[in-house]
Amino acid sequence: MFGNLGTTEMLVIFVVALLLFGKRLPEVGRSLGKAFGEFKRGLRGIEDELKGEIFSDAPGRPGPAAPPSPVPPFPPFPAPPPATAKPAAPVPAPAPPPATPATPAAPPGPREEVRS
Repeated sequence: MFGNLGTTEMLVIFVVALLLFGKRLPEVGRSLGKAFGEFKRGLRGIEDELKGEIFSDAPGRPGPAAPPSPVPPFPPFPAPPPATAKPAAPVPAPAPPPATPATPAAPPGPREEVRS
């Protein structure tokens, strides 16, 4: 906690505290220590209480929330048609697209002569 403070800094802090509090310095230190201890005990109590609620199996104590109700299953698939039914008429194959007449290639454009 005070690892970054050097000897000089700690001495200056002690002298200022001595000047401010004088004879009451031991009393102030004692009350600060008690307050810090109470704070730590309070945190530990809250931590224990939370752990107890999370991992509680005892009756009468609140435990983890109940799982949500299961989702109903999908409706069953429809039954296949009976085997005695007439087969459906065959679907004719689609007609092929009409043939497009071949277009002749465009004649080449005028060429420029390259002179060297």
